Amino acid sequence: MAEPPFIVPTLSPSGALHFAAVTKDATAQDIIDALATLEDVNEDILGGLEDASWGVQRIRRPSPGGWDEAELRRFGNGLLDRNDKIGPLLNSGKPPSLQRHFSAFPLSSHLHTPAIRLVSLHSLLRVTLTCMRVPDLEDDLDIEWFLARNTTAEEVVNGVIEEFGLTKVMGGPGGGNIDYVLEEVWVPVNGDE
Repeated sequence: MAEPPFIVPTLSPSGALHFAAVTKDATAQDIIDALATLEDVNEDILGGLEDASWGVQRIRRPSPGGWDEAELRRFGNGLLDRNDKIGPLLNSGKPPSLQRHFSAFPLSSHLHTPAIRLVSLHSLLRVTLTCMRVPDLEDDLDIEWFLARNTTAEEVVNGVIEEFGLTKVMGGPGGGNIDYVLEEVWVPVNGDE
């Protein structure tokens, strides 16, 4: 009797959730093979752009104390090697948040908290964000962020806030809501702004 497929929830940069049916010992390449050929996935991420190569990115989950600089640098852009096993990533995350529907069945709890994201490595669908005056993050920290063709600036900001666990309200005197923004900066080939 054939083993039933292992269902792996996989986010796209647009926030859409796709499910890859793979074996229990699947690798990142197996996720790419299962999803990148689907027309709805291509339309969701590429939106008509020519297909480039694909990658699987580990989704950042901030620890309760926040990030330390060394931890962020080690994480890098989160792209997995194509031979990395997916199973251990699905079982290593924190429990699902109370806002999502939670299953009491341990074998299906991974379905509620995606741990990976399928990303296009197309040059038009990735940007480098440099943090400046962001609480809890060091200035000049570069973040490589992957986009879908229809990703908005607001979605990028909200995604960074969520994945890095950024503070939304500053307490104490002079505190209040923190507004994060993207500022476009052109850097010529010689590196001078």
